[in-house]
Amino acid sequence: MKNFKLVEKANAGYPSFSLISLPSYEPVFAMEAFCFYLTSTSKKYQTVKSYANKVGKYLDFVVEVVICCVEEGHKRPESYRDILYMFFQAINIIPDGSDPLRDSVVKRLEMRVVKPATDRAYQSAIKHFLSASSSFDEMRSMVERGGFKRSFDVTPIAHRFKPGRFYSDFVRKQIESKDYLSACISGALGSSENLNMPNYSGAFSLGSNTKGLLKIKDVCSILNCTDSLRDKFLFLVLAISGIRLSEALQLLFSDMNLAGATFYVINPFSRPLTYQRMGLTGAEYRKLKFKGRATESVFLIRELEEAFFELYGKFLECPASIPSRDQLGKFVQHEFMFRNGRGDTVGKAMCLNVNYTSTERSFLRSCRRAKIEGVTIHDLRHFWVSHLRNVYRFELEKISKLAGHSNVDVTRRYCHEDGEALREIMGRENLKIYSGGEILVGAYESYK
Repeated sequence: MKNFKLVEKANAGYPSFSLISLPSYEPVFAMEAFCFYLTSTSKKYQTVKSYANKVGKYLDFVVEVVICCVEEGHKRPESYRDILYMFFQAINIIPDGSDPLRDSVVKRLEMRVVKPATDRAYQSAIKHFLSASSSFDEMRSMVERGGFKRSFDVTPIAHRFKPGRFYSDFVRKQIESKDYLSACISGALGSSENLNMPNYSGAFSLGSNTKGLLKIKDVCSILNCTDSLRDKFLFLVLAISGIRLSEALQLLFSDMNLAGATFYVINPFSRPLTYQRMGLTGAEYRKLKFKGRATESVFLIRELEEAFFELYGKFLECPASIPSRDQLGKFVQHEFMFRNGRGDTVGKAMCLNVNYTSTERSFLRSCRRAKIEGVTIHDLRHFWVSHLRNVYRFELEKISKLAGHSNVDVTRRYCHEDGEALREIMGRENLKIYSGGEILVGAYESYK
């Protein structure tokens, strides 16, 4: 978030978060009331945290809309509900120039298109937020509710500026953004409309948008634009095997099978003694994740095999990619392949980090350099599933077992039918990554 900072409140007696406005560092009262409302409806800690984060991003969007109008001269939205619609368009539709204000805010906040599941989570969070708006203290709202004004009309703010007095852009932005923000918080959308959340997922969502479908050339471009050898190898692991990010970060060196030209994804809870010998504490062991797989061996995409094992050799030969000492100079005892490369946690296994934000940011940076928009690191798993379906013509049941999905319906959502992918690969193109980082295309005999 650009205009706010979400801070967890300690010793509150229940899951509570404060939304601190920047740069004034003033708390937004509504967030604490919202957390109390969620707790009173028996929401768990993770749900409260997730909802608070998503509502904070929505309010951050509201403030940025006002700031963008003041600084760039865009026409202000005609109603507060327009801002709500604009927000859901921003997280579901790739910028296309149809709405300059929305595209400008998306660029300023570096927003990205989200998956339909994430969109539904945003809808649920904001829906609960608007439902709880009646419990917010109206004395803090700063919104006038005259009898002749409809609640969802934008409140005129001209009366807040005294005639003959000069207001700097900073002060004007502060006054106007507080007006819009307080109106959106206090339920200015109208109670009768709170339950009708805009839905742009589906035809305009990333899941069905061909711009969001990665192909082999796109994957290679992303790898070429990745500076870190560790991150480059990690992205290639995700693309060639289709495993989850959490599964990749939990790989041990012993899981690699060079003789068999594959590697294994093993349930960490089936080998507790292995992690005990590596010195993991009980709390660290419980941080490991596993959603289930039908087979431990992974299926590798044949077109990327040579590049994978070549890059793995370079990864092993680079001490900076695999730190063997921590910040105190002591040798690390664990065997995890992917480790933090710097800072106070150098040498620590990346799977034990609080979150994977740094890895996701690295992937987005590489995508921007490769001029590929609207994708996330999880799209590498979508790429793998779609490649097996479009190119290898595997049945969905087989792909579901290889991917570790609970049922075929999940696999169907991951699979993006694309005839171009088949024509592209059957055009006998072989992709190989050399030490220089360039993708060379050579002759490729058709595979079975």
